[in-house]
Amino acid sequence: YTSGTTGVPKGVLLSQANLAHFTAWYAAYVQLDEHSRVLQFSSLGFDSSLIDIFPTLMQGAELIVPNDDQKRDPLQLVELIRQRTLSHAFLPPALLSILPLDQLQGLDHVMTGGDVCEPFVIEQLTREGKLYNLYGPTEATVLITARQLRHGDNNRTLGAPIANSQVFILDEDLHPVAEQIVGEVFIVGPGVC
Repeated sequence: YTSGTTGVPKGVLLSQANLAHFTAWYAAYVQLDEHSRVLQFSSLGFDSSLIDIFPTLMQGAELIVPNDDQKRDPLQLVELIRQRTLSHAFLPPALLSILPLDQLQGLDHVMTGGDVCEPFVIEQLTREGKLYNLYGPTEATVLITARQLRHGDNNRTLGAPIANSQVFILDEDLHPVAEQIVGEVFIVGPGVC
């Protein structure tokens, strides 16, 4: 399920081929391998949980599942990340803005999406490791664009399409629009549900 733009959960049926394509692309993109230790933070009923689960298990990496208290308490979550020496985590921007980021030294790959990160989060996390902004509408297999953020960046752009995919911004007549004009996002590729 994904919240979509309405805030009402929308169910999406994924094919095995779409999920396999996403899993292979994602593991390579975020440098996930058998030595990785990944936080499984997202609710199992939400599409972002697929980011944590399938690429991790397909690479033979370790998936760390926090208990409810650790999910609710930012200090307990940071302690879990430190104690288990996690290497990868997908965390929402709102949570990143309240975590003590200076205590996440071992967390080399932080993925986020669904909203805009505060500039101080980008500055802190790009100094110590890799920060990725991920975007995916309901109609995509989890995500369709990604961008590794660099020191000094903002994450107000969607990034580039993932492998074998294309993204277009079109007007109501299905013509490409200029960057400064609002349009609809159209996606093409094996990730379309």
